[in-house]
Amino acid sequence: MRVRTVLTTGIAGVALVFGMAAPAQAQELAAGLNCDGLMCTNDSDDSYVVSGVTYCLTNPANTPQTPGQFPASPTPYQNSFSGVAPPHGSVGLTPMCRGGDSMTGWALTGAAPGTGMPGTGSG
Repeated sequence: MRVRTVLTTGIAGVALVFGMAAPAQAQELAAGLNCDGLMCTNDSDDSYVVSGVTYCLTNPANTPQTPGQFPASPTPYQNSFSGVAPPHGSVGLTPMCRGGDSMTGWALTGAAPGTGMPGTGSG
């Protein structure tokens, strides 16, 4: 039993260190707006802008090395992403990192009423 406990604890520790999360259950971000992973379904009469954050690590191979200096270390950073869930529709969200960098995780951070689109000015 001790080996199983240590292995389970070790896997959970690795997941925490690298920002990975266990598969999430569907979450309701707003009344009628439910997200299962990166797919959000809007059963309301309003549009919602769904937002999230991607957790990334830079790829040292993409960083120019100065002669005589140690190679660069991976550096964590975050990218924001969003999408519009139309009334009685759905939206698939795509978290991304810069080219060649590694994604260590993502999280949905909220939803706000609206389309996220600027007005046309006509009217």
